Amino acid sequence: MAARVLEKDGDASGRTGRLGQRIQSSSSRMQRLVSQVMDMSRLQSGLGLDLQLARTDLSALLADLVDEASTAHPDIELRTQLPPLLEASVDADRIAQVCVNLMSNARHHGRPGHPIHVCAHALPGGGAAIAVRNVAAPIADAIAGTLFSPFKASSTGNARNRSGMGLGLYIAHEIVRGHGGDIAYTYDDGHVVFSVRIPPAASGTIVGS
Repeated sequence: MAARVLEKDGDASGRTGRLGQRIQSSSSRMQRLVSQVMDMSRLQSGLGLDLQLARTDLSALLADLVDEASTAHPDIELRTQLPPLLEASVDADRIAQVCVNLMSNARHHGRPGHPIHVCAHALPGGGAAIAVRNVAAPIADAIAGTLFSPFKASSTGNARNRSGMGLGLYIAHEIVRGHGGDIAYTYDDGHVVFSVRIPPAASGTIVGS
């Protein structure tokens, strides 16, 4: 809260606002790291991630997440292509965790000055698809083959990101798998694309157990 106040009420030089932005960014990063370590611990111990499913408007959820990301990182352009309504039976908090991770990866690994695209649409026969696209070089084959593994070489050769993709993609994979869906990486026309597919009737499961 204090960091957001500093961002909003920064002095004329902008130094206070930038300080608030850095505090907010560091705090968010620490929260994500703690959450990932706790999730990893649950998965490795066999406790799994308990999913609480409810009918959710994914378009509204994604719009909120993009708005939050745009506020936190005003130098990054995020564009959306979302239907007016896209309902699915999901654990909204966990799907939000997946999407935040994908947008964070796009922000860190994307080519500066190019927008990040967040898209979603209904699948034939029901279910939903979500995709996050960013302009970047393709991920090296040696890394791409283990992107969703908990133990992998995390560096992508991007000097702007010192920690690679970390545990986030593994946890995202487990969350999506728990919904009965899948998550995949592709390279399309100069864009790194991460796609999530959620079936029409996911059953609440405990993944990793």
